[in-house]
Amino acid sequence: MRNFWRFLLRRSLPADSLKHTRVAVFGLGDSSYPKFNLVAKQLARRLLELGATELIPRGLGDEQHPTGIDAELSPWVKSCWAALRELFPLPPSLEDPAEDAVLPLGEAKLQVRYTKEGEPAMQTAASAYHVSIQAAALARSILDTLSSLALLNKQASSNEDGIVNSSNRHRPCVATVKEAKSLTTVDSPVEVRHLSLALEQPERNSTAARAYHQPGDVVGVVPPPESSSLSEFLELCGLAPDAVVQLRRSSALAVTDNDGDDGAWSSHIRVAALVGGGLDFASASPRRYFFEVLSHFATAEHEKERLEYLGSSDGAADMWRYNTQERRNVIEILKDFPSARLPLPWLLQVVPRLEPRFFSVSNAWKKYPNEAHMCIGTVEWQTPYKRTIKGLCSNWLRTLKIGDCLGVWLEQATLKLPPTLATPDIRIGQGTGGAPFRAFLQHRQQQRARMSNANAAIGECFFFFGCRYQSRDFLYNEDWQDMANDGTKQ
Repeated sequence: MRNFWRFLLRRSLPADSLKHTRVAVFGLGDSSYPKFNLVAKQLARRLLELGATELIPRGLGDEQHPTGIDAELSPWVKSCWAALRELFPLPPSLEDPAEDAVLPLGEAKLQVRYTKEGEPAMQTAASAYHVSIQAAALARSILDTLSSLALLNKQASSNEDGIVNSSNRHRPCVATVKEAKSLTTVDSPVEVRHLSLALEQPERNSTAARAYHQPGDVVGVVPPPESSSLSEFLELCGLAPDAVVQLRRSSALAVTDNDGDDGAWSSHIRVAALVGGGLDFASASPRRYFFEVLSHFATAEHEKERLEYLGSSDGAADMWRYNTQERRNVIEILKDFPSARLPLPWLLQVVPRLEPRFFSVSNAWKKYPNEAHMCIGTVEWQTPYKRTIKGLCSNWLRTLKIGDCLGVWLEQATLKLPPTLATPDIRIGQGTGGAPFRAFLQHRQQQRARMSNANAAIGECFFFFGCRYQSRDFLYNEDWQDMANDGTKQ
């Protein structure tokens, strides 16, 4: 895509390059961002500059709309098909299916085969924690690879000793909880917790992931489902947790990679590890397509009709009230439609993926080497029908105790250190948004302490922190006071 965009931006392209081309552009956006659908707008404008003609007006989907992207996408698709039919009419013997027609489901994008062979042996592990972390990472790696979701090649943080961060979502490092405490009082509206993680570092010649971070980096984590939720989900789907499977792309996802192994089967993995490490069935709400697919596997006629309606454009408003507004998860939906059982290939396709969560690292490596600190606000709210919804990741992290292990990785983010200690610096953060600046100020504190030239110029540093109640949620209050007293900040 990047190469295509660079090609379109070439100044040498004649203004009539696309004069014989009709185009239709639809953008997938979110109006909560300031540059709403910027890519779609720029692409459409550039295509017109090169002489293209719009088949239909540009469409801009908005994730913030009550019914999501479909509010704009459904009418846009109908207009697009109508315009295409005018240009390319069907032969007299054929006609388009009716709008309410139920089309054949087709083939799932992934094929699954059950095998009697066991899982590949995990790396030598000191505890069951290590095995579960490796199994979850394997599940993510298999699903990402088969879905052609490559890891972004981000620049890795490194230090003066040449230690380079090599951890990622497919190769997490093991972290042990060193400290876990609440930063807020019991009467605070939201509980915010501090976690201090000791990062397990392998030997120099080891192939295991090595973790390192700089101020501004983030720590990534994928929350595991509760064992009871996983068991319930597998039972609802009729899946054996200890069955061992392999996956590969089907003809519906025929993407040949550079190695030419598009038809190769994946590593062996247990169903419980694959589902638990890759799918979010206990917190995320599925898309409309989930209901459309589920309708094909419902055996009770009334359930089938209801699912078909919820999966149609006519049922978008009811689907939003039943599903999106109430934040129903997949387990709850399957309980409401007990006759529908999705086979594993379709589960892997339509159940939301278990996405990583990222938290700003709130400590400086120079002050706390081989540690990563996190500042986590516990997420909990009520739906319009007074159903209590709890955030999957924050509430899992809330339960961790000293000595517990989890898989994490470090990534660079957009926040950067000032070029020199002499550079004036102003930082503003409120609530948990102040976490990365704790790392910045600790780093600055260590730089000042290690200065060899007492007369070197030091720029002014200001940090503004915001909270609701000074007595309840003044996060890291003692740290800010200490830094103000020693001159690190003002």
